[in-house]
Amino acid sequence: MDRSDVMGEPRVSQRRQDGYSIVELLVAVTVFALVFAAVSIGIGRALELNRGNRNRSAAAYLAARQLEEVRSQPFSAVALGTTTCPYTTTSCNVPSPYTVTQNVVWASPGNTSTSCDVPATSGSALAYKRVTVTITWPDMGGVAPVTSQTLLTPPAGTYDPNDGHILVQVFDRDALPLAGQTVSLTGPETASQATTGDGCAFFPYLDPGTYTATISTSGHVDRQGNQPATQTVGVTASQISRVQFDYDQAATL
Repeated sequence: MDRSDVMGEPRVSQRRQDGYSIVELLVAVTVFALVFAAVSIGIGRALELNRGNRNRSAAAYLAARQLEEVRSQPFSAVALGTTTCPYTTTSCNVPSPYTVTQNVVWASPGNTSTSCDVPATSGSALAYKRVTVTITWPDMGGVAPVTSQTLLTPPAGTYDPNDGHILVQVFDRDALPLAGQTVSLTGPETASQATTGDGCAFFPYLDPGTYTATISTSGHVDRQGNQPATQTVGVTASQISRVQFDYDQAATL
């Protein structure tokens, strides 16, 4: 008879005496690994969110600083078009790792969306330059860039009310706006400008007269097959003359 039965002591199982089995150990390690992975992912996401917030705060400061610099410049010194200052360029005084993109277009009262939506007549209606500053940085991870805008009004008497304006719109074969096309004007004055994302190039305050608008992009033609594509347009005081190009890559049969 076993001594434990005689003394009334509880029987200790042989399994408990032998310790944990390898299966129990593997289950414990697996559970620990899953918990550790979940905690690590949570910490990583929290750090990523904190880094994104910090980058956005810094980008918002840079955007505000850039707009203040633009406002401090003479109205005529704020050039139309898009300029980009990457973080690798020290001359722009932009700290790493941010990129500042500045876009300047003409805008009429009540319009802050596109340079194409200018009024049918000019005069004091063409009083604004719309400046859009966009700040980006590497590894944004789906975070939206920081964008700020401002409108600049020229001082009284800056432009002659007897001048006229030309609006050039460029579309591709599908009637979609064609951006990045350089439009050149020759006539009483000469000017050159690239079309915006809306396919527009706006030339304000030109001396009245006859102008020639030209687009010359390698491999592109208009609907008549002309390369470069040209159109003649007259400028009348206090009026906006509109020119439209249908322009796309040439094709062969």
